[in-house]
Amino acid sequence: MSDKKVRKEDGLDLLMRALGTNDGGRAIMDQESAGQQSFVSSDTLPTDLRGKEVLEAEGVKFLGPVEGDDIFQYVELPEGWKKVPTDHSMWSNLVDGAGRIWASIFYKAAFYDRSAHASARKPEDE
Repeated sequence: MSDKKVRKEDGLDLLMRALGTNDGGRAIMDQESAGQQSFVSSDTLPTDLRGKEVLEAEGVKFLGPVEGDDIFQYVELPEGWKKVPTDHSMWSNLVDGAGRIWASIFYKAAFYDRSAHASARKPEDE
């Protein structure tokens, strides 16, 4: 198992960013965007996952919780599968090698209200 987990930012990270930009709202939006990028490059999915059995049937392996971060669990994705960001910083998709969406994933990386959940389903064209 790899240890590519989601990086958690805290209030101090946000404060430093806000001071640097002189824009607290922008700093929060930047934190959420950075969280999305960290998430899609990690080897995790949210622990709160509806439809887990759909992903398991396709070969997604669930390897256990991330120590110290109970909203995520480690996974091993089938060859060609990946997480891709959407145009909204709190939403990403889990796609297969053909680009079909298998799960919609929400991750709010804001330090004051951090949460994640996902919903998996077979793609429409199957």
